Amino acid sequence: MRIEDEYKFDGDVDEDTILGGGTPATALGVFREFLEAMTRLGTARPVDKKILPEWWNAEKLNECVKFARDGGNTMSEDNWSRIALLVEKHDVQEHYKDMTMPMQLRMFSYEVDGALIMGQSGSQMRADMIDVERGNAHAMVINMA
Repeated sequence: MRIEDEYKFDGDVDEDTILGGGTPATALGVFREFLEAMTRLGTARPVDKKILPEWWNAEKLNECVKFARDGGNTMSEDNWSRIALLVEKHDVQEHYKDMTMPMQLRMFSYEVDGALIMGQSGSQMRADMIDVERGNAHAMVINMA
């Protein structure tokens, strides 16, 4: 979804991604780089600021990459997570049955990359999302598509 956002709002696309004409193998490399950056950041933070669960490790990273490459392992899986497929905002909302999940993923990506699309800071949006999670505010979904 981040790749689509960068293309839609910034006009930028990494040529190694599926949207940029890359192969599933090159797209998997981009995904692995993101996971590795996420892991480095997650281990560098103090315990009270961690963004990753305690169980996250190199083995889980490799399992995540394998799942992105191979998709689900049963016929009941819809394989929406395969790296060869372009996942769009509506796919995420439908899969998680949560209209705010795309923004939650964007905020997680902000924690790893340090910037949202169009160079925006995610600080205020993150604070708003925390208020919603704590019950201090109501979520509002804005369709930017």
